[in-house]
Amino acid sequence: MARKFLLTGFGPFLDVTDNPSGRLAALLNGALLEDVSELRRPPREPVQVCGKVLAVRYDTCAAETLLAAKQIGAVGILGMGVARGATAPRVERTGRAAVGPTPDAGGVIGSTLGSVPERRSAHADALAAALGLRISDDAGAYVCNAWLYGVLGGTTLPAAFLHLPDQGMDPDALLRGLATWISGVEDPD
Repeated sequence: MARKFLLTGFGPFLDVTDNPSGRLAALLNGALLEDVSELRRPPREPVQVCGKVLAVRYDTCAAETLLAAKQIGAVGILGMGVARGATAPRVERTGRAAVGPTPDAGGVIGSTLGSVPERRSAHADALAAALGLRISDDAGAYVCNAWLYGVLGGTTLPAAFLHLPDQGMDPDALLRGLATWISGVEDPD
């Protein structure tokens, strides 16, 4: 039986009718992360991606993610969102309690997310290295930031967030990077 990895993306919002993050999460649902550790003895059970598309909502995105991770017994979590106008994907390390004035897909304007000013992913640097991407400490002031802040405050699992450009990201490259990341997190030596 395969272990599970939760990969979330977002659905439409504002003028984004086809969100590349949601499209990628749906596409990779059921994919297997190949074990990249040749030294592992005995081999571990495979890791299967469970893709989930979330509504772009301040009030539900993190809670839905944490519930899904618990229900599947996830070994790790990666959230994805679109960064309009970005030229390349980037890994977000820091989620902040403050959000901006832009309404979510339900028309709700976010408010302060918590009393801790910011939360940092302990696993973002390793993910960025595994994917060959740059790291960022500004997840923005919208729902992507709310997801990162909320998820980091609600789990001890390896968790990070990936911002995609409008054109998305190569699915095979993402799967290879996730396999490397999860193998490294599980066997840090």
